[in-house]
Amino acid sequence: MKKEDLQPLNLNEEQITAVLALSASELEKQQQTIQTLETTKSQLEQQLGKANETLQGYDPDWKAKAAQAQQNADNKIAALQQDFAIKEQTAALHFSSESAKKAFLADLTAKEFPLQEVKMLGFDDFVKQCKCSHSGCFWYTILK
Repeated sequence: MKKEDLQPLNLNEEQITAVLALSASELEKQQQTIQTLETTKSQLEQQLGKANETLQGYDPDWKAKAAQAQQNADNKIAALQQDFAIKEQTAALHFSSESAKKAFLADLTAKEFPLQEVKMLGFDDFVKQCKCSHSGCFWYTILK
């Protein structure tokens, strides 16, 4: 604010000086606040820079370990889903012996059929093929 800005308000010289003094005082307080904030900002930027440097040292290992842990978890979930699907879909089959059942399950697991919800795609065709080629393994061998 300038003296020329206050003159149109019909203030006397003493009043203009008082208003300018108040304005200067307020301006000084604001400048001090700005300076304090800029100093704080600078300090925080330095701390952030140091923290980022420290994290960069840990970051590659952390990302690799997290990715590996996620992959392991995904593999375990997939294996559990596969086991559940196998149990669900083979529950209705009647095998001639326990060894026939184990052989069938081993062959089925090795095929790694893709899952859709809780069902293995291609399971029915696999069972039909096994019933044709190994009919002695099943008590009930009528093809669907």
